[in-house]
Amino acid sequence: MKTIVVLFVLFSMVTAEWIDFGTSDLDHASLEVVECTASGFVVDIILPGFGNNSFSENGMIFNAISVASLTPYADAEGAPMLPKASFMAAIPNNPNVSISVEALETPVIIGNIIPSPMQPIPIESSYDPVPFTYLPEAYSHGSYPASEAVFENSGTIRGVNIGRFTVIPFHWDAETGDLTVTPKLRVTVDLGGSVSIDPRLQSRFFSNTYRTLINSEILGEPERTVNAESSEPVRASNIRQARDITAADLLIIAGDDFVDTMMDTFIEAKMDQGYLTAIVAAGSWTQTEIKDYIQDAYDNWVIPPSFILFVGDQDDLTSFSAPGMYSDNRFVCMDGSSDYQADIFHSRFVTPTSHYPIVEEKILKWQFDPLMDVDFWGNVLCAGYFQATSGSSTVAERWFCFTCETVRDTYMNIYGKTVQREYTKNTTASPPYYYRNDLPSAGQEIPGDIVWDGDAAGILASVNDGVFLVQHRDHGSVSGWGDPAFYISDLAGLTNGEETPMVMSVNCLTGKFSLDCFAENLFRMEGGAVGVLAATEVSYSYWNDYICYGLYKSFNDEYTSPPALYTDPTGNYLTGQALMCAKIEMETSAPFCPYPTNRAETEWDLFHWFGDPTMDMRTDVPHSIDVAAPSNLPVGSTQAVFSVSDAEGSVENALVCISHDSLWVSGVTDTTGSVTLTFDPIGGLSDICWMVTTHNALPEEGVINGMGIGDNPEGTLTSLVGLPHPNPASGNVTFPVTLSGGGQFEMTIYDTAGRAVDIIHSGELEAGSHFLIWNTQEVPQGIYLIRSVDPTGSITTNRLVVCK
Repeated sequence: MKTIVVLFVLFSMVTAEWIDFGTSDLDHASLEVVECTASGFVVDIILPGFGNNSFSENGMIFNAISVASLTPYADAEGAPMLPKASFMAAIPNNPNVSISVEALETPVIIGNIIPSPMQPIPIESSYDPVPFTYLPEAYSHGSYPASEAVFENSGTIRGVNIGRFTVIPFHWDAETGDLTVTPKLRVTVDLGGSVSIDPRLQSRFFSNTYRTLINSEILGEPERTVNAESSEPVRASNIRQARDITAADLLIIAGDDFVDTMMDTFIEAKMDQGYLTAIVAAGSWTQTEIKDYIQDAYDNWVIPPSFILFVGDQDDLTSFSAPGMYSDNRFVCMDGSSDYQADIFHSRFVTPTSHYPIVEEKILKWQFDPLMDVDFWGNVLCAGYFQATSGSSTVAERWFCFTCETVRDTYMNIYGKTVQREYTKNTTASPPYYYRNDLPSAGQEIPGDIVWDGDAAGILASVNDGVFLVQHRDHGSVSGWGDPAFYISDLAGLTNGEETPMVMSVNCLTGKFSLDCFAENLFRMEGGAVGVLAATEVSYSYWNDYICYGLYKSFNDEYTSPPALYTDPTGNYLTGQALMCAKIEMETSAPFCPYPTNRAETEWDLFHWFGDPTMDMRTDVPHSIDVAAPSNLPVGSTQAVFSVSDAEGSVENALVCISHDSLWVSGVTDTTGSVTLTFDPIGGLSDICWMVTTHNALPEEGVINGMGIGDNPEGTLTSLVGLPHPNPASGNVTFPVTLSGGGQFEMTIYDTAGRAVDIIHSGELEAGSHFLIWNTQEVPQGIYLIRSVDPTGSITTNRLVVCK
């Protein structure tokens, strides 16, 4: 019978050392792909060295072994813990995996080592101390681990079967106390079959997400362009109409009252941006009907949705009753009743119809008319808690503060931001304080310049002064953050207006939208946040921390001490992409099997993004891009070539769209910054609009055949009415007009019902360039049509979105 010895005494630091192997200039472990085929791959794992932090516990000396980018491995709570290298890879449908490991450097043997025991991971809702746990039988004899490499079939994501591979470059002999470490090793994997994917499920929006798999290159490239017969989004007000839809990049499933006209501005903006969009009224549908409809779209549509946006509070649109919680995640798990890994990016507008206009305005502002304030984009807020093992301890029980500080270090040291701290603590002991000994931390001393006086007033002051990002890591409840205490009742103090940040509320319950929760209040209010990451139920330390690391590594090109061994997880700049990559990171980094319950499945269900799943996670002052676009497409044209660049060179994965009443094509640029949009031969189309968007950039817009005729005879009077700017707008709008000759010119504003709202100009206009101004503050929010008639009688029509 196994006996677990439970000791309640505190850690006591003894020594801390770094043993350097001289194998790498990096300060973390790394993985290099040597070879990759459809049936296998070869990778090298390189350790620069390892940390050895020793501490005493009831008369015993333990060694906490750590390497940044590796994660802990143990057989059970209280058993010896060694660092492991884990990564995900695409695998065949019926894999027969074999793994061989070869040492490329001479192993290093260090004597007199006793690896520290794996400690229990507490739930986030508990403030109770966690007892030190030690399993004597695991330390009495034998060698550890039993196998240096392990494979586990992890599941399926978007048509790709995924396996998790674990390699332990450490080996400990319990009888001799020798620790053997291999500084560099080669891992050869034979998958026992070939990897394949249904081309129909390949999506241009999943290419970067697949890069979290080390062998993603074998999956090939998806189609980069999508065509539709019209630029009009598809609307379905009942289930019969919904069943007629066969294609969408972005599928919006909304409460009934949102669909008729309320969301017109948003869905038309998404269509213009390049997302083939369909919206379905499903407020009366059951959970089963929603799930079955999404399953059919995934299984049978010509273009299965890459993004699903659920719209409405729980009363407007039901969520899925997942194990132990309400969650939207299970709606988008397409591989059987036990599947918990999402196959479609998803998010929710958690708002009643009364607050929807506020939500829409914030999101459209962020995407299409972003702030250009350097101070806003230069500031970040980290709010967190140092929870020591007791009220008199100096050692952290959880990684709350450690995770906040990795976010702070990233934005300060790599990106040059100012990061404000609002931290509190539960200990009366004097500093110095220390992080936990076990990974992801390594017993480091906590920075001594931290002032532990964080409170609601400090949080309000920081957000009201302007920050583009807020990170909270601590306990939480339905009503708000535990430490520093910040609740729904405090939100009334926010006066941040248009300066709406992304908020990462990584804790328990703040996203439980089946009730009136903190995250939805922050999201739907005036000002507040443009989007919120939050959990719908009780969540778990360690898993939550790795969700944080994966999230930030996805939408930032660099991150302090990368937590896992992915080859390239960056480039997932859209919120739906970043959330999925965060969960993949969490599952990859999770302990292989040391705990009675692996919380990875629960964490997939827990965390939601309250906001737009296609929103760019901007991190800097938006910059300009250069777009080489055709100015003219003659009758019979079948393609349009676009090239996108910025100050750093070609821009990959820019989303390009051209649209007209009878023409709609979108595509993403390749590594050269180019994309060729192809279509059926066109007639004499005028005023073909185009838009280009990409990460951290201002949208760029233009018109093809913008003079009102497809081919102008030489010598005739020509006119060019440019696109309104800004668009969307909340104040003055500028309309550029160029005439080759003077004459009568009219510009009139109409609403969507065809009523004339205002006349911008009616009368003579001289030859040359002009800028006509219209103040939108006197008209309601909505979509407006601008009709211009030039001296020849040619008509140009543009569209303008007005936000309030």
